[in-house]
Amino acid sequence: MSTLAYSPIHGADLLRGYVRNVAHVGHLFLGALIALKPAQVERRISRRQRLKAVLMLNEMAHDYEDSMPNLSAELRYLAKRG
Repeated sequence: MSTLAYSPIHGADLLRGYVRNVAHVGHLFLGALIALKPAQVERRISRRQRLKAVLMLNEMAHDYEDSMPNLSAELRYLAKRG
């Protein structure tokens, strides 16, 4: 057999709980907004890194020009897309 205990919540306690929940959700929402910015910064690739990657792909394409011309063409295409 189970029992149910009922304790009435007064208006002030109910309001405090509601305000606490709304504040918690606001805090989580603000944290989510702030958390997006570092992720966006990490996705940015600097011009120097991009140039290094393009140069590396072109160098690899030059190395494979005689043995695998299709691979060389693909590497040049990737380098061009940058």
